[in-house]
Amino acid sequence: MHLNPECIGIPKITCSGVKNSKHLPCFFIKKLSLLPALFSPPSLIYNYSMPKENSNTANSDNHMNILKDSGSKKPANPLDNSFINSFQMLVDNKELMFQVLDMFPIPVEIFDAKGTTVYMNRAGKEWIGIKDVDLLVGKYNVLRDPVMEQMGLMPGIQRAFRGETVVTYDVVPPIEDVQARGVIDEKPFEKAFTDFHLYPVMNGKKVAFVVFVCVVKKMYQGKPEVAKVKEYMDTHWQGEYDSHTAAKSVNMSVTQLYSLFKHHIGMTPGEYHNKVKVDHIKEKLADKNLSIKEAFAACGEDSRGWFLKVFKETTGMTPTQFRQNLQSTTPP
Repeated sequence: MHLNPECIGIPKITCSGVKNSKHLPCFFIKKLSLLPALFSPPSLIYNYSMPKENSNTANSDNHMNILKDSGSKKPANPLDNSFINSFQMLVDNKELMFQVLDMFPIPVEIFDAKGTTVYMNRAGKEWIGIKDVDLLVGKYNVLRDPVMEQMGLMPGIQRAFRGETVVTYDVVPPIEDVQARGVIDEKPFEKAFTDFHLYPVMNGKKVAFVVFVCVVKKMYQGKPEVAKVKEYMDTHWQGEYDSHTAAKSVNMSVTQLYSLFKHHIGMTPGEYHNKVKVDHIKEKLADKNLSIKEAFAACGEDSRGWFLKVFKETTGMTPTQFRQNLQSTTPP
């Protein structure tokens, strides 16, 4: 499931809250308004992902994308280089740069050329629930973080500090480590899947800053057992729902799982499984190149079978009506 900025309350970005915004170039202000592109479907995102948890020795190039070949046939990066290049104009005005970044609806952290945190925006502080940003600013150094090394992220981080734009997909933030270091009191989520974007801001031929943008794709909050089952269903949605297998994944009985889910989620595990599958079908229906039959088939269902009823009950529309409604609300 991919997030629509309007659906999750992401505000439209303007420069009304930035002092001296009249000094910002017009194209830079226009770029700010394009930030929702970060929530693009996978067809617009490079297919690189983190290795499995037990594969720390995996070659980092297998899950990182180094953006240095403008002639690449791969899809464009959500935040293109021209956007980051806009910050070059602000490299000598950190105060204005930080004001602009504070409007971003997504977590952003800035490191100096030596890897030390110099800034975290409002969205970043709210996302992790940091109690005092001074616990990070001037103290945390990403280039000396052993956790980044253990996660296999350090090679890409080092490349960013050498002047390359680096994007790493499907990173699970080490929130337990953040809590252990005393930066936060409580975990704001049980688990999250994110994309890490690292953009160097140059001052001449030298790196002045590295801008870290964290795009949150999925986040599991609440009771750990519920979060774990939701994660299981989010990754095993194509097959039929098996209550015994789902319950076994968290060492519970089917009855216990049912009660837990109903209490904390407001729906049964089976209903949640159907919702996840419907979301994937909706995503496929947004692809004009697929027929309705093909969209359902891509998700393991028959467009004339029993799941058609599930789709209509969940969305309040037939697949045809959903597609027509989508096309009427999508700008040309």
